[in-house]
Amino acid sequence: MSNTLNVYFAGSLFNHKDLTGNALLARHIEKRSENIYRCFLPQDVEQHQTSAREIRNELILKLIECDLGLFSF
Repeated sequence: MSNTLNVYFAGSLFNHKDLTGNALLARHIEKRSENIYRCFLPQDVEQHQTSAREIRNELILKLIECDLGLFSF
């Protein structure tokens, strides 16, 4: 069993400040926890899907795969 917990970290995605803040906070969480908490940011997913529904479905599947959720809005 792994000592790592995957965290689905969702936050505002409306501007550069939000995107940068999400990334910085996620990296800080990982560093302070000594990588016990590994953050997944939906903003980092490359979008190869053709519809909003497919994007939503992919992100929901990733959420289900994670151990924890952090939602900052």
